[in-house]
Amino acid sequence: ASSTVGIDLNFETFAASIQGTLTAIRDWFRDYKIPDGKPANRFGLGNKPTSKVSPILAQLLGLSC
Repeated sequence: ASSTVGIDLNFETFAASIQGTLTAIRDWFRDYKIPDGKPANRFGLGNKPTSKVSPILAQLLGLSC
């Protein structure tokens, strides 16, 4: 599905367009506590993002799903 502003809400397309950014964000959230002596964060869903942009993210971006 596409939004009215022309942004593709298909996660695979979105993720492919910003792959390096998603990897950097995921790595930061995984590792940011390590310098404080805490373990790395672990992610659910097999360490993979969900297949659709969440309604919360779409609302934050001002998009319609």
